[in-house]
Amino acid sequence: MAGYMLIIHIVAAVVTGFELAVGAYLVSLFQGYGEASLTPPSTGFLVFNAVWSLLVLAYIWLSPRCRIVPRFYHELVALGLEWLTMLFWFGGSVALAAFLKPIPECTYYIQCHLWRTATAFGFINWLVFLAIAILDTMGFKRGRFTTTGATGSHTTA
Repeated sequence: MAGYMLIIHIVAAVVTGFELAVGAYLVSLFQGYGEASLTPPSTGFLVFNAVWSLLVLAYIWLSPRCRIVPRFYHELVALGLEWLTMLFWFGGSVALAAFLKPIPECTYYIQCHLWRTATAFGFINWLVFLAIAILDTMGFKRGRFTTTGATGSHTTA
């Protein structure tokens, strides 16, 4: 199971990196038009989701393996962060989808196409983190936590 989780986490990191790039570019398109920012809040939340997800993935994979910080890792904290990240992606994707325009109005504007791309990849990220959270919850209930690939608890002396 740990091999599958590694692949799923790599897919999550790649999709999240792409989402961060699209979201940052989308935010930059709305900046600089006058004294106030015209960026919709959902695009800022999209960038926050991407950064948050990369930090959560780093915590899940590096904390139990790094010799410096294994005492900061706990299975329940990792599980809670996975579920919270999944909820963030769902909420952010729905918020992005609320601003979508109908397809005939979205023919010549790059912002509109980027918005659609960001929304689609946001829902893909939601599905990936949903799979991670469900698989880790099932592993936790069985007594082995699948994120790290080890069985039992990760307590250090």
